[in-house]
Amino acid sequence: MRYVPMAWHVRGKWRMLACAATTRQVIDSAETPGTRSHTGRGEQTMGVFSQQLPGLSIGLLRIMFGILWLDAALQKAPWVINPQGTRFGWLSNWIWQEMQHPTFGFYKAFLEHIVWPNLTFFGYMSFVTEMALGLSLLFGVCTVLSGIGGALWQLTIAIGSYSVPGEWYWIWPLLIAPHLVFAMSRAGRSVGLDLFLYQWLARAPQGQTGPGRFLRRWI
Repeated sequence: MRYVPMAWHVRGKWRMLACAATTRQVIDSAETPGTRSHTGRGEQTMGVFSQQLPGLSIGLLRIMFGILWLDAALQKAPWVINPQGTRFGWLSNWIWQEMQHPTFGFYKAFLEHIVWPNLTFFGYMSFVTEMALGLSLLFGVCTVLSGIGGALWQLTIAIGSYSVPGEWYWIWPLLIAPHLVFAMSRAGRSVGLDLFLYQWLARAPQGQTGPGRFLRRWI
């Protein structure tokens, strides 16, 4: 019988244990969704504010909100005449209801003395703004800007509509919050044109200029 040193047995056992541990780690990494190897980098801490949203789902939600804005804009387009013979669809009737059931006195005064006498201007402004929000979110262009703008626009609508009879007050947080998610997650880079625009600006000389860097902040 050939003599095998005890040290070899010890080293062999440690090699087997190390190999088993490495294999188990590879299997665990493969079985755990979202796990990635970071060769040459320190481990990244996973915290409450470091989670990343799934790209496809946030992109589809953004597209849905884009269609919602386009539908809302077309319902009060300049060529849509309501039963009272006024342009901009149901916008004039809705502003009238807001004035009859004001949430805040200052907002009622704003509607009565500024918006109502200049309904044509504000009608066009509403139509153009909501069309821009819809196209931006639908195609994923400058989504950070449209996310912030959409949240502020919905907040303005909520202030006027909160006290109108029949309005469900929870609808406004449910409409405002997704826009903030779109802005913070830069949702245009998921199923949107912002991804290609950002990659082009990162490589092209135009992206290193002042306007280029400014644009990169909004996509």
